[in-house]
Amino acid sequence: MITRLNHAVLYVRDARLAAEFYTSVLGFRVRATLGEQAYFLQAEGSSNDHDLALMQVGERQAPPHSVGLYHLAWQVRTIEELAQMRDRL
Repeated sequence: MITRLNHAVLYVRDARLAAEFYTSVLGFRVRATLGEQAYFLQAEGSSNDHDLALMQVGERQAPPHSVGLYHLAWQVRTIEELAQMRDRL
């Protein structure tokens, strides 16, 4: 039922610096920002609103906002399939 990975969100120490890496090295483009606290990036050739979001957490060490993966958004075709996946999980 899952058709693709829609987007990923990462908690990072420095969102601006991380965005610079993904844009200069991997060719992403910045689609939107929330100041310097969050960057929403789109991969070249993507039709997603954003493929990667980078959320700044600074020097925090403990959950719930420590550096690392925050979430992945998987895409399904219909709301019914979403409900089926929820039930399955």
